[in-house]
Amino acid sequence: MRERHSSSAGVNWEAFLSECDLDLLPKKPRTGKVHHHIGDFSPEWEYGAFIGNGMSGAMIYQEPRRGMRWELGRNDVVAHNFLTGIDWATPRVPIGNLYLVPSGDASDWTMKISLWDAEAQGSYQGERGSVQWKSICHADKDLIVIEVTADHPHDRPEVTYEPEHGVSPRIRYAGKEPDQRALPPKPTEMVVQEVDVTVQTFLTEREQGLFDPEGECAVGRKIVQISPTRIF
Repeated sequence: MRERHSSSAGVNWEAFLSECDLDLLPKKPRTGKVHHHIGDFSPEWEYGAFIGNGMSGAMIYQEPRRGMRWELGRNDVVAHNFLTGIDWATPRVPIGNLYLVPSGDASDWTMKISLWDAEAQGSYQGERGSVQWKSICHADKDLIVIEVTADHPHDRPEVTYEPEHGVSPRIRYAGKEPDQRALPPKPTEMVVQEVDVTVQTFLTEREQGLFDPEGECAVGRKIVQISPTRIF
């Protein structure tokens, strides 16, 4: 009986995987499902691109009024307090959103996940040319990179960041007003060695009704201009 061996000889894996890339931003909802649309596109999570390394990552969504949004997340950034009357009160908490905002009118949006390159990619048509972007999450470091290239400097988009208050998202589902003393303070902003940093401090209950700071989450970001039409 001849022994069978698997071999990759002669297989162009880049071409093969490109056939499996996920094209996103459909203009019509899937059959049998009801979606709430904003403009031409659906904001449902299954229409977002995803990048990550098992600890840090982002979901990427297209928002017609604001361009692209990177919803940042990290597995070990969780709420610290069990809030009375709220089930599952210590889940992961939001840490902020990065936005890629077009400089003017934009159309013909695309977005896909490239399996071979392990990155999200997209483009849109600006007022004077095309704008392309791609984004990766580093395999070993807590680092997300967004590279943007525009055909014309006029169309180079703005990259902004909006922090999220690190409180349990379960609160809004419980329909109850939690003890405000148990909630962490809102995040603070600072600049450290030319890097914009947002710091969220968490609280833990030391004894009944008394809370102490315990743990922090920091999100740093920096924009590097390579040329008038290219930024990281």
